[in-house]
Amino acid sequence: MEDARYICDSCREEFSFPVDLSAGTTQEVLETCPVCCHENSISLRMDEAGKLSVRGDLHING
Repeated sequence: MEDARYICDSCREEFSFPVDLSAGTTQEVLETCPVCCHENSISLRMDEAGKLSVRGDLHING
């Protein structure tokens, strides 16, 4: 397990969340902001050197 950091799409507050590295080098996760409770859709990717990149898109509820 490793912690990743992300800036909420809604309130712009940074928060951390655990990442299960055994789940693969590419993952899509939904993490709820602990400040405003917004659900963030986050893409995780680990490169060959073991560096974790974190990207997100605004998650819109239909």
